[in-house]
Amino acid sequence: MMKKSFKQVDAWGQLIFTGIVVAILPFMLSIFFYGYIAIGLWQFISGAIYLFGGTLVERRLRKRYWITVFLTLLALISCLYIKNMGVLFMYLLWFAPAILAIWYLLITVREAQIFGFLSKKQ
Repeated sequence: MMKKSFKQVDAWGQLIFTGIVVAILPFMLSIFFYGYIAIGLWQFISGAIYLFGGTLVERRLRKRYWITVFLTLLALISCLYIKNMGVLFMYLLWFAPAILAIWYLLITVREAQIFGFLSKKQ
């Protein structure tokens, strides 16, 4: 069973780290990309832990999330092998990870609110 303390650290860590990375964006673009990659790794590890290691509150949302990640990766790989798909590849490469990261953050925050770690009225 997933410990609540991990969920709390995960939610607060993502919120704080995302806030720092977004605050850095206007000033240091190169550091922003490192932070962007680090957030992606954090979320991937977090998602794998939730997937294999414990109970989830939002199973339906997380299942949709992982299906969408898989379909996005499939589309990216397909674009590499189909002629004249470079524009779609670049679009997916630029925008899909950001959308998926925001979606994952929202799922994590929602679960933390259900457990009472984050108040909806703060």
